[in-house]
Amino acid sequence: MTSADAIGGLLGNPAFCDLKVTSQQLLDYADATFGGRAADYRHWRIACASGQVIPIEQYLVDNGPGYIVYCENADVRNQAVLSHLAAASVLPSATTPLRYSDLGIVRAVSHHPDGYHIALDRVVDALGTLINKNPATYPYIVPDNVIQEETPIVVGDLVELTTNGVRVTWLNVRTR
Repeated sequence: MTSADAIGGLLGNPAFCDLKVTSQQLLDYADATFGGRAADYRHWRIACASGQVIPIEQYLVDNGPGYIVYCENADVRNQAVLSHLAAASVLPSATTPLRYSDLGIVRAVSHHPDGYHIALDRVVDALGTLINKNPATYPYIVPDNVIQEETPIVVGDLVELTTNGVRVTWLNVRTR
């Protein structure tokens, strides 16, 4: 599963430090473009028990075909290279209308024969702290068979979802 808020763009547990990670900090984030397509930009700093500090930067184009550009040594020089790549690249047009993953607060919901129609107010997960500075909402239709709970989705729920690029295939309500 992809995630703009996961280092490396994939949910997992990358091992950056030989001993252990002592802190992680999200330094910057933005709605950006990469190769002419909408992208999520993130810049983190990982501190290791050994004293090593690892600056990480990535761009994630989260609809088909998806792309991740990622750097584990995002010093000033490499940041300039990534910025240039983002501006100068030309990616193929999107082939799917939906992102592969999203995280946000439900701002509107209504039930229809084809499922729940929701308006999602996208948030950034800054390593456990949610940041909500994006004023747009994004529409999704969540088929009834994707809802795992007996209670419906309600306004104010924090949800994470995945799609196959065309339909929502998984949804998790994080808070109620």
